[in-house]
Amino acid sequence: EYLLYRLAAYTLTNTWRPALKVTLPRQKYFSGAAVTTKIPPSLPLPLSSPLSPLSVFNMTEMMDILYSAGKVTSAEMESVQKYLQTNASDPVPLTLPPSLTPSPKPHTAYSDRISATSHPLSARLLSIMDDKKTNLALSADVQTSKKLLELADTVGPHICLLKTHADIMTDFTMETASNLKMLAQQHNFIVMEDRKFGDIGNTVKLQYSSPALSLPSGWAELVTCHALPGPGVVEGLKEVAVEGSGCVMVVEMSSQGSLTTPDYVTGAVAMAIAHPEFVVGVVSRHRPTGLPPSMIVMTPGVKLLQGTDSLRQKYITPEEAIEDLDSDIIIVGRGIYTSPNTVETAKQFKERGYSAYLQRIQKNGQEH
Repeated sequence: EYLLYRLAAYTLTNTWRPALKVTLPRQKYFSGAAVTTKIPPSLPLPLSSPLSPLSVFNMTEMMDILYSAGKVTSAEMESVQKYLQTNASDPVPLTLPPSLTPSPKPHTAYSDRISATSHPLSARLLSIMDDKKTNLALSADVQTSKKLLELADTVGPHICLLKTHADIMTDFTMETASNLKMLAQQHNFIVMEDRKFGDIGNTVKLQYSSPALSLPSGWAELVTCHALPGPGVVEGLKEVAVEGSGCVMVVEMSSQGSLTTPDYVTGAVAMAIAHPEFVVGVVSRHRPTGLPPSMIVMTPGVKLLQGTDSLRQKYITPEEAIEDLDSDIIIVGRGIYTSPNTVETAKQFKERGYSAYLQRIQKNGQEH
C-alpha cells in the first residue's frame, strides 16, 4: 500500500505544483469505509499530519491513470490487482478497465499478440511478420519513381513494411502511387508514408488532403506524425484519412542531440495510447514503458554494425534493437539501398532481425 501512495504522490506532485491536501483512499471493498492514515514522513508530498481520506480516486482508477501516463508497467499493474483481491475483507469480483485487463506481453510471439490489437492494420502487420518471418522495414529514401519501384519489387519479398518519403521525389505521380500499391499487394507488405505531420489539426487535414502526395487515394495505408502539436494532430488526420488507414507516432528520434526527452516520450506514448482506433504504433529507439502489446514499435537507425554518420545519425545493430531494446521492427535505409547487392543485404538484415526476435521469445520461455 505504501508503494501505491508513493506512486500517487509522484503523479500528483509532477502534475499540480501547489501544496495539495489529497490522499489516496482504500478501495471501496477494503474493510473500513473511512480510514485515517498518517502519511509516512519520507513520502514526497507537502503533507505531514494525519488526514481523513477523501475519495478522489480509488486504487484501480489510480493505477489506470498511472498506466496510461506510462508511469507503471503491465507487470506492476498485475501485481497490484492481485494485492487488491487478496487484501479485500469481503472479496468481490473485480471489473477492470480494458487497459488493466491482462494481455500478451510485448516480448511474446507476434502471432500471440494479434488478438490484443485494436486496429486491423496492427493485426495485419503482425500477421505479415509472422507469415513472412521478417521484422524488416525498408526506408526507401530515394528520389526517383524508377528506383522506388525497383526496390519495392526486388526487396519486397523480404520486408513487412516499406517506408517512403514521397516529398523528396522529383517525379512522384499517381502512376507511381498506383504501381507501388500493386507491388505491396503482390509481395505482401504495408506502405507507410513518413510524412511526419507536425502541425495543428486543421493544417494537417489540409496537408493530408493535398493532391501533392495523393494520400487520399489510399496508396499509403500508414502515415507518421509527431506528438509535439498535441492530440489535435491525431484528431485532424483521423477526420480525413482513408477508411481503414492508420498512423504511427514518432516518440523518439535516432539522431544525436534529439530533443525527444524522457518526459516528451512519456507524453507522446500517453497520446498514442489514447487513440487506439487510429494509432497503430510508435517510432522509437526502444519499447517505452507502459506501451501496450497492441502497439507496434518501429526502430530506425539500424545497420549491421554500430556507428554514427557525418550528420549525427546514430546506428545500432538488429540484435540491439530487437533483443535488447524490445523493439518489433527494424527500419533500415542506406544500409540496404546503397548496397551493391540490395537483395542479399536485405536478406542479411531480415535473418539477423528475425533471429534476434526468436532469441528474445526463447529467453522468455516461449516456443514459436
